[in-house]
Amino acid sequence: MLIINVPSLLQGSADTGFYTRREWRQLASDEQHSYLDAVRCMTETHSKLNLNTSRYDDFTYAHIHKVNETHGVALSMPWHRYFIWVWEQTLREECGYRGYLPYWDWMIDPTNSSLSSIWDPIEGFGGNGSALDGCVQGGPLQNIYLNYTEDGYSPHCLNRNLTETTAFYGGEREAVKEIVNTAKLYNDFRNKLEKGPHKHIHMGIDGEMKTAFSTNDPLFFLHHAQLDRIWCIWQSRDPSTRQRGYGGKTNFGQAASVKEIVSTFGIRNDLIVSDVLNTRAGPFCYGYSSVF
Repeated sequence: MLIINVPSLLQGSADTGFYTRREWRQLASDEQHSYLDAVRCMTETHSKLNLNTSRYDDFTYAHIHKVNETHGVALSMPWHRYFIWVWEQTLREECGYRGYLPYWDWMIDPTNSSLSSIWDPIEGFGGNGSALDGCVQGGPLQNIYLNYTEDGYSPHCLNRNLTETTAFYGGEREAVKEIVNTAKLYNDFRNKLEKGPHKHIHMGIDGEMKTAFSTNDPLFFLHHAQLDRIWCIWQSRDPSTRQRGYGGKTNFGQAASVKEIVSTFGIRNDLIVSDVLNTRAGPFCYGYSSVF
């Protein structure tokens, strides 16, 4: 698979240390296992938000508490860009992970979701939940337990409800291409991507992924890295405008501003939207491998 740095990511800061996030299947087997080991480390490391649960649970706890102000509104894309970057840095700083956050390019998967290699028990994230209780059976995540739902503290296994008739992967390719090629303004782009491919993947996996506690499924972070990658590609079509472009409404119906706070509920320091619009500026210095 050819690795191409998206042009927009060559704009902005001149920082050294630039790195490329790669598609999950571009990683060597030992790199995949290293990432999954770091995920399990997060489930075994104590919270730093003064919760009596894990460091992994900190991210779900934050996502639940920020869900209304970061979904279906202008802040969605910038907030998730920062949120998954914070996840990536936490893996590296606290769990000894030496790589970077991979993305899951579901556009190259077959439309029959059950055939995707992402569910491989050795080189992927394990498969479906059982018919009995929805708990993921087999693979590296079968024994992890999560502690939060929208109802609060609620320990449970990782849940999925994927069916063979659920078609939501490769079929999204044309939708993404149409969005990238036709959306001119940020809010139009964000709205179409969020209500289309973003939502379809969450709903197709079901289980944890269709809820406000979707972060409970580690695939959340690879899915949102893919969405961030698509945003980068869209920005690259007109970088001088789109790396500053922002607009729409807040969850209170007010006009969105680049001075809006981007908060991870205490996991890391707060930023503002203008800090996170360019992946080669502010705290960032990364790009993506590209396959279209």
